[in-house]
Amino acid sequence: KRRSRNRTQAPPDAERREETGEETPGASAPTPEEPREDLLEQLQRLQAEFSNYRKRVERERIAWEDRAQGEILAGLLPILDDIDRARASIGPQPGGKDVEGLLLILGRLDDHLRMAGLDRQPIEPGTPFDPDHHDAVMTEPSEEHPEGAILGALQSGYLFRGTLLRPGRVRVSSGPREEEEAAERVEEESETREA
Repeated sequence: KRRSRNRTQAPPDAERREETGEETPGASAPTPEEPREDLLEQLQRLQAEFSNYRKRVERERIAWEDRAQGEILAGLLPILDDIDRARASIGPQPGGKDVEGLLLILGRLDDHLRMAGLDRQPIEPGTPFDPDHHDAVMTEPSEEHPEGAILGALQSGYLFRGTLLRPGRVRVSSGPREEEEAAERVEEESETREA
């Protein structure tokens, strides 16, 4: 009798190769090592990608926290300005235990803000004016300082973890008065000649 072939059965030449142990032409049997190496490579790649992802998320979280803290501290700056004005009105010799207690509390507040990363911007008279770090509110003639030098601070500037939070408002020297007056006289003389 003739056997009927099922459609799922292999063709006769494949059956013959299986029986004799011949290999399919052009195909080589994978070694057990190859799939393991591919899987190991994929696993290492995934581990590196996940590690990079974790680092990026951590950097973004820290940056977000810094922005949030900076915004909160920026809201406190007008209050700190009021505290500075109150200290200046008290003077160097505070009178009474209430005032001394208040100054102690304000000192602790300053220390706490400094530990949080808030620092006053150093503004020294005689240093050059820098528009990236200072806000010039007015100019004055000065015999002591050259033109463009800072004469003093009108409002403190603040840094948060080394980044400028608010520039200091300063008075800037317009140079010696004599030069300014001489320039005005020359200008006046030229106007009178024209008239």
